[in-house]
Amino acid sequence: SFLETVSAYCNQPGLGGGYILLGITKNGETRDFKYAITGISDPDKLQNEITSQCRQCFSLPIRPIIKVIPHPQGCMLLVYIAEANAHEKPVYIKSKGLEEGAYRRIGSSDQICTREDLDLLYQLRSRRKYDETLVENASSADFDHQAIKQYRQERARIKPDASELNYNDEDLLRALRAIET
Repeated sequence: SFLETVSAYCNQPGLGGGYILLGITKNGETRDFKYAITGISDPDKLQNEITSQCRQCFSLPIRPIIKVIPHPQGCMLLVYIAEANAHEKPVYIKSKGLEEGAYRRIGSSDQICTREDLDLLYQLRSRRKYDETLVENASSADFDHQAIKQYRQERARIKPDASELNYNDEDLLRALRAIET
């Protein structure tokens, strides 16, 4: 279920990802606490397994952020999974395939994506923010050459050896995805 939760956190639009806490178990014996800290016997080994699985088991590599939390009952792992970018969704478990391996996070559960969920995720792929959208039929002639010169100066200040500084203006604008030809 760990892989399903990773997929769900990656896919759920607007959630921003989520946390998985390892080293606790549900405590059915007392009403005071719902969970008990049981700890992880080998946190380093588990971290390596998690990062390997996240890198290899999904349709794209996932880079979790893992923090070891020491506790008298044993270490816990706090794993943060970021929401994937819209153009990367749906993130699915490769061994299960797209139809059975893509999940969404609904409340506190991981739900397998329905056909409608997958359609939504694919539809969201094509939406770009306004500032990412190209102006139709724009060419290098539409740009202020003084602004291009100023961009080159600022870029050279930040990264003097940037390869795009050697491009002519049209190729530079194309590399920056300001125009398409």
